[in-house]
Formats: sequence, C-alpha cells, structure tokens
Amino acid sequence: MPDWLDFDAIGEWVSGAWWSYFVIFGVAVVDAFFPLVPSETTLVIGGTFAASGDLNLLLVILAGATGAIVGDNISFAIGNVVGERTVKRWFRSEKSHKRLEWAERTLDDRGAYLVSGTARVFTSEHDAIDAINAADALEADGGER
Repeated sequence: MPDWLDFDAIGEWVSGAWWSYFVIFGVAVVDAFFPLVPSETTLVIGGTFAASGDLNLLLVILAGATGAIVGDNISFAIGNVVGERTVKRWFRSEKSHKRLEWAERTLDDRGAYLVSGTARVFTSEHDAIDAINAADALEADGGER
C-alpha cells in the first residue's frame, strides 16, 4: 500500500502538527462556497486529535469557526459582485429555483440574521442564502451589477 493511503501514517503526520489548524481553517473557508469540500469531517478529525491530546480543542474550534465566517463572507462577496441576474442564471434548474425561492421567502419572512445563522447547517440552502443576501444588499444600494 502506498504511504499516502496508509491512514495510520497520515494520522501520525497530521496529529500535533502546527499546520493542522491552518488545514482546518482552509477547508472550512472553501466549504462555505464550494460544498463538496468536507469541513465537517475535518472538524470531527480535529476534535478527535484534540481529545487524544494531539491538538488544542479551542484552536480547532476557532480555526473551523473563523474559516466558516471567512468563507461565508467570500460567498456573500461573490453574490454581491455577480449580481442578481447572474445568481438567477446559476440557479436556473427547477430544484435550484425552488431553493432560491425558499431562501427569498424565508429571508422576507424571518429576517437575514436568523436564517443566515441557521442556514450554516444546511449547505444546499446556505449558498443560495448568501447569494440572496448579497443581491438584496446590492438592490438596497440602488444598483445592479
């Protein structure tokens, strides 16, 4: 078996390494706007290493939370730059269109703070909500990009 497939060797390589926190941060950032990246799994692994004493639990939590916040802001910025027309073009399939309508309706009904906070758990709706928030902010400024 190649060394890069040996999970025990990977665990030894990663556990206790100072750069593990940066990996957790980076994966959480990317996961916020590219949901195929497994930040939840990375956090669970980081928590497991923290439980065994190889990593600091507080730093694992801070790296994951900070990465998610930075990634959410990147997703918001993408929605703000591309504008509402492009967002609607990206979400043009029927399933995506329903999610987008759900996000718009829920933001109107319950407000951005409640929905944005809870949508962090639901990744498929999370991207739509960030894009809607950005498009709404742009529309409130009176412009469209």
